[in-house]
Amino acid sequence: MKFDPVNLDMIFETSWEVCNKIGGIYTVLSTKAQTLQNLYKDKTIFIGPDVWTDDNPSPYFSEVPSLLKPWRDKALLPEGVSVRVGRWNIPGKPIVILVNFQGMYKLKDYYYGEMWERFGVDSLHAYGDYDEGCAFALAAGVVIESICSYKRMRHKNVLAHFDEWTTGMGLLYTKWKVPFVGTIFTTHATSIGRSICGNGKPLYDYLPGYNGDQMARELKNLSRSGGMAQVVVTHDLALAQFLADTLAVLHERRFVEYGPADAVLRTPGPYTRRLLEAVPRLKGGSL
Repeated sequence: MKFDPVNLDMIFETSWEVCNKIGGIYTVLSTKAQTLQNLYKDKTIFIGPDVWTDDNPSPYFSEVPSLLKPWRDKALLPEGVSVRVGRWNIPGKPIVILVNFQGMYKLKDYYYGEMWERFGVDSLHAYGDYDEGCAFALAAGVVIESICSYKRMRHKNVLAHFDEWTTGMGLLYTKWKVPFVGTIFTTHATSIGRSICGNGKPLYDYLPGYNGDQMARELKNLSRSGGMAQVVVTHDLALAQFLADTLAVLHERRFVEYGPADAVLRTPGPYTRRLLEAVPRLKGGSL
């Protein structure tokens, strides 16, 4: 099944793990990059933290001074915020902007105040690496704002995707400063664990006490009542049918089926039928 790409003039992908291999999100982004390059070429720009030095350079980044040079020559970034532009050394070799965000620390109180007034984000009770994540996220938002201004993107189709809680404030900055940019936020199961641990619960000791069915019902109710779209990635077809209005089935990185969840599972294609047949069954009935 072939899907035409959405008509987009520019895509920004922001993550702490761009050219910075820490965990599983690096793998998600690096495999996604080739698909985006195939669809949109160099309209996709990945934004990551410049946490590297001359003595400890990133093995995943190759600087290319000519890339985005007209913008860089005229970009008005806050004092202490700078960028390096190059290619990510992965299949597809997408454009990357690495951001030195140190200058955002001295501006944090101003932005924390704005985030409270505009979005109700409480930074007073934050802990741990909150300041570092927010400093990077805000700097990424500043870069997105600057590029959109330079390229006069107000009447263009622009999308900014932010991965994980460390980039959340960048999404809010983008909604505030460049509201014409569409925004997507993706978080992963690690955020659930962080939330549980942050509330003083022993995650692994209490793991049997977390009810997956109950959480699924809460997610569904939240989506219905809050007017919020959710994207759920799962191997559990029963869960997918319960949660989803629309279901996409992927095989070898391609969509093989797409449509209303009930319809897809009621008349499945060959690959989806194999998935359904692989679900364990109890003698005398079904799970």
